[in-house]
Amino acid sequence: MEEDSKKFTSFLTHDGQYEFNKVPFGLCNRTSIFQMFINHVFRDLLKEGIVIIYMDGIIIPSIDELDGLKRLCRLLQTASEYGLELNLKKCNFLKSKIEFLGYIIENGKISPSLDKNVTVQYFPEPKSVK
Repeated sequence: MEEDSKKFTSFLTHDGQYEFNKVPFGLCNRTSIFQMFINHVFRDLLKEGIVIIYMDGIIIPSIDELDGLKRLCRLLQTASEYGLELNLKKCNFLKSKIEFLGYIIENGKISPSLDKNVTVQYFPEPKSVK
């Protein structure tokens, strides 16, 4: 959060007045502001087709391992320049098959994930014509 914006998040307690250093949950427009920020940070990589971003999910498509490593280095350099940290527990590197937003992406093909298939398969049959 920018220093100038912190004053808008201040609150009082019996111990004094405090301000958030990071955007708190529930702050209005938080999601759209975050998306705009991420798109701004990685704008060059987005324009060049190096990354695909949806919220905090980032895919780095590549044709081979070497290309993937080069693209990953660019992403990490850009993230570092803006002080962004990655949650390594949520990261997968150099995978040929991934699940993203309910789809399986593998070898240039996109198909619904198993969870989506099961949901549709067991969806209850309509009991009326409405």
